[in-house]
Amino acid sequence: MGQHKVLVLTITAIAAVFLLSLACLNFYLKNTHLNDELSQTKEVLNKTHGEVSRMREDKDKVLKENEKLQADTVTYLGLNSKMQQEKEKFQQAAEESKKAVEKIEDELQKAKLALSLLGKRVGKEEMELKGKLKKDKDDLQKNVKELEETLASERGFYHYNLAVAFTQAKLYDEAIDAYKKSLEYNPANPEAHYNLGLLLANVKGQTEEAVEHYRKYLQLKPDAEDKEEVEAWIVKLK
Repeated sequence: MGQHKVLVLTITAIAAVFLLSLACLNFYLKNTHLNDELSQTKEVLNKTHGEVSRMREDKDKVLKENEKLQADTVTYLGLNSKMQQEKEKFQQAAEESKKAVEKIEDELQKAKLALSLLGKRVGKEEMELKGKLKKDKDDLQKNVKELEETLASERGFYHYNLAVAFTQAKLYDEAIDAYKKSLEYNPANPEAHYNLGLLLANVKGQTEEAVEHYRKYLQLKPDAEDKEEVEAWIVKLK
């Protein structure tokens, strides 16, 4: 009876030890799994931290670039405003020249019409009036010639002003065309030859044509203060 009781206690103890071992094993396996998950979580956190740091660096870079862009924009707007003021100034001068040209053209047309009518009258008038009519005709012809010369001068001045405005606006092709048009009406303008020579030589690289305009400038203005400098340019471009 005593032996049977001891046997039962021993079996019970063995069973308890076995169950305890199973519990320890289960705890170990769960702990190992938790460690793996913790390791993976740390790795993800490290990657996330790296991405956040990189995003902060990109954000700082973008902010700096944006500040530079804003500064450049302010500078550009300031320069553009100044150029716009210069453009408006020369446009006003050009408009005034244009009005003067239109006025002279109107006077010229009236004078030509009067001259035509007077020419028709000369053949019909009495002999005693012929001398007076001829004088009036000569006076009108002289007046027409003077008006045509004045008109050509005003047109030349108008296109010269346009050329200056185009040059300041860095529209060099338009400036060259305007200078050439100006010289068609007033070929005796030394400044137009000088400025056109500068553009042809320094912007377009057309040295032969530039030399021609430099020489014309010196012919029209032989006592120019920069005569020696222009002569040196001619020698250099030849």
